[in-house]
Amino acid sequence: MTLAERFCSTPLPESVCADLCATKQGPGRSGTNLLTIEEAKEVLERILPFNREMGRDDVYTLIDGERDHQDAKWGEIEDHPHEVGSWILILEKLVQDARLAWVGKTGDKGALAEVRKIAAVAVACMEEHGAPRRQ
Repeated sequence: MTLAERFCSTPLPESVCADLCATKQGPGRSGTNLLTIEEAKEVLERILPFNREMGRDDVYTLIDGERDHQDAKWGEIEDHPHEVGSWILILEKLVQDARLAWVGKTGDKGALAEVRKIAAVAVACMEEHGAPRRQ
């Protein structure tokens, strides 16, 4: 269960004064009912710093999750193959997006979201074409 889901399913403390709509339990309603899960995610992302120190396993988990997202969005690699040069052009576009995010409103957070995409696209390229082993 995600943090946003846990937040939304946690009942309000008895000391909190909320209107009946926010506290009424029923089918499909639990916890605070003040925010949707998506709204709760947005709020939590604003108040909680993203994890700045991650182990390699955590990083690989993020990349794997991004690969799953990309497959769901664009289709499996087998359905949409690219030449190596096309993958490089996609990577260059994502690097440009990261640069723009970094100098824009989203700063490091936005840039790192693009870096996650860059890593996943590089993985997709190697899934399709392989890569030479480090000597």
